[in-house]
Amino acid sequence: MKESVYHKLVNLVEDSYKNHPSKLIGSEESFRSAVLVPFMFVNGKEYILFEKRAANIRQGSEICFPGGMIDEEDGTSIETVIRETVEETGIKRDAISVYDNAAYLVTRTGALIDVYTGRIEIESFDDFSPNPDEVERLIPIPVSFFIENEPDFYHYRLTVEPWYINEDGNKVDLFPSEELGLPERYWKPWSHERERFVVYKYDGEVIWGITARIMNTVTRLMKKSVS
Repeated sequence: MKESVYHKLVNLVEDSYKNHPSKLIGSEESFRSAVLVPFMFVNGKEYILFEKRAANIRQGSEICFPGGMIDEEDGTSIETVIRETVEETGIKRDAISVYDNAAYLVTRTGALIDVYTGRIEIESFDDFSPNPDEVERLIPIPVSFFIENEPDFYHYRLTVEPWYINEDGNKVDLFPSEELGLPERYWKPWSHERERFVVYKYDGEVIWGITARIMNTVTRLMKKSVS
């Protein structure tokens, strides 16, 4: 078998992860989750596996990677991504191998996500048996699609509201910026500079949000590894 983009990617980032801090300030207060970016070969072609979430669950009908909230019983976030991948895709545990150095993503809402890359060894896509309670369908996308196609970029502004007006028309104070004596510009809602959305469009589906941010970073590394 020819050397995969996945193996080139792992070799490229091996040294860069060695000095990553083992603890992030405030991580104990964050919503913790972990996801797997799973590479796989089918019929001589390399793919990355995505999921379309079931419509009736949180963030339903959106495209994501296998993964979920880190459970204390898992012991490590690697165990989390293995457990979640098995539960969501129906693949056997021994078909999954995970590169054991995580990257970390801190979202604007304060969530902390451990991001792993890994491999799923399958003969065909029929080896999967996705859980309909969590997954509407699986979406394998060729690695070449990301290497050959740039995402679209859109922008938004994120506003901080120290207070808001509720449905009864009453003001609800959240952060007493005026009472604390902060500069007057913080007494009313204020906005950050423009933030960026990354969007990939594939076969009628839209990959955006955290999943697209992760994929954009992985793609940059993939392009570097095959250049």
